Amino acid sequence: MNAHFDQLHLNAHPLLKLFPGCTCHMKRAPGGGGGSVANLASCAMHGVAVLSDGRFVTGSRDSTVKVWKESSPGSGEWSVEATLTGHGGPVYCVAVADASTGEPRFVTGSGDTTVKVWKESSPGSGVWSVEATLSGHDSFVVCVAVLADGRLVTGSGDYTVNVWVETSRGSGVWSVEMTLTEHSSAVCCVAVLPPLRSYGVEDADASTGEPRFVTGSRDGTVKVWKETSAGFGVWSVEATLTRRIGGHSSEVTCVAVLPNASTGEPRFVTGSHDGPVKVWVESSPGSDVWSVEATLTGSNYVMCVAVLADGRFVTGSRYGMTNVWKEGSPGNGRWELETFLGGRGRVRAGRRSRYPTRRAVYCVAVLPNSRFVAGFKDGMVKVWKEASPGSGTWDVEVYWR
Repeated sequence: MNAHFDQLHLNAHPLLKLFPGCTCHMKRAPGGGGGSVANLASCAMHGVAVLSDGRFVTGSRDSTVKVWKESSPGSGEWSVEATLTGHGGPVYCVAVADASTGEPRFVTGSGDTTVKVWKESSPGSGVWSVEATLSGHDSFVVCVAVLADGRLVTGSGDYTVNVWVETSRGSGVWSVEMTLTEHSSAVCCVAVLPPLRSYGVEDADASTGEPRFVTGSRDGTVKVWKETSAGFGVWSVEATLTRRIGGHSSEVTCVAVLPNASTGEPRFVTGSHDGPVKVWVESSPGSDVWSVEATLTGSNYVMCVAVLADGRFVTGSRYGMTNVWKEGSPGNGRWELETFLGGRGRVRAGRRSRYPTRRAVYCVAVLPNSRFVAGFKDGMVKVWKEASPGSGTWDVEVYWR
């Protein structure tokens, strides 16, 4: 199982050609769009997360972690602020951790089966160190997410989900609070739902809001988990979403939570190797009754998803499609393909790129200033910027190849 999963997982991540210490200076991109080109050394990047100050963190196949910093907000000139070593295998996932103590932290998961918590010595210093190394999985740590109260959730090739708790915030002392074993194959993705109190549920626990999270697996299912005794670390499956109720028929590769709609119904979006993107909605907050609100075609072999600040979302496909999806009005459930981004240059709302590509899109993450970054199988990386917020017209701000 592990060898097969490793190959599958390596095939599901981008090769980002990034070079330590290189700065990408803005030039005009070929094909009419603004952009920057750099010839960089090759290194496979598997995970990305954006820090609260706009820096981003990448995890690589070479077992390193890099922290990237823009010279000034929106300039498009990026350089490696720090290269961190410590993992003994590919770094598959990254998430921003609780920073309530005032010191920025992030979490990485690796093929060495461990999870590491990294801490910056002081905000913006660029000096990072391993605060804690967590051991509790028997296979690759594939995905990680952070609960609102600072606890961690990790998914692994060993079919399990671990919930981790810190003895006290900022202590750096962690332990496995509970191991969840209900999936029958590798756990590929995880996302945290907003606490029930954020939807106005009156009987939600006042301190925790009754936390919930969502996982997707190679077994084709999506599971919604709920803490049965809020704050006590006892978790159970609230709902299992399968093909029988309109779900996916293949590996669920990605999941992202949509913002609260005007109707106040919890929603999230999933992607799968079966092609269509699914938007899921709960009948009422905390009801445990979920259904498919929309099935969106126009993608194939979806590998990644990220939600923009205004509720639109971006998907990337193994067959080179980067799609921006828009809802007719907030909460109405009528989604449409707003823009297809396939190559270089400007793409206006409702139009396809003039430069279609067969490059597989394996990674996408949202950056500040109406931007997102996408990584491709052949080593190309693009940062797309919207001409004005909500316009649906996107330009390539910078790319690497």
